[in-house]
Amino acid sequence: KYNEIKEKINISNFALIYRKSIITDIDNLYNDVVGNVQCGEMEPALYGIHAMFHAFVKVILYYEGEFVDRDKWIMLKFKQLVQTTGKYQEVMRVYEQIFLRLPSKTDEILQLIMKVAAYINDQIIMIEEADEWI
Repeated sequence: KYNEIKEKINISNFALIYRKSIITDIDNLYNDVVGNVQCGEMEPALYGIHAMFHAFVKVILYYEGEFVDRDKWIMLKFKQLVQTTGKYQEVMRVYEQIFLRLPSKTDEILQLIMKVAAYINDQIIMIEEADEWI
């Protein structure tokens, strides 16, 4: 029964719809992040930018034909993709900035969050308009 159902699924269409769903999530997260930064709310803004980044990487993985069944695998698969292809180096640098090397001052963190949110937003716009990648 499982194989019958599996054969009826158009994986390409599923991936496209799922990718668009994730992009919608990114758009919503962008608005949340900007609003939190404008209010000076660092913790919610930081949480939002992390969620936004993970969703962005998930879109990249789907574009590359990688499917992630659980979010805990997102960065592991992405790091493997970067290592094996050499692509997406800039995205890895952004990851390091927001996950591994945060500035110590709140205002610097908020500036970094806005910079990363703008970067992701710009990449998503480029993806949607021209189906181009980083």
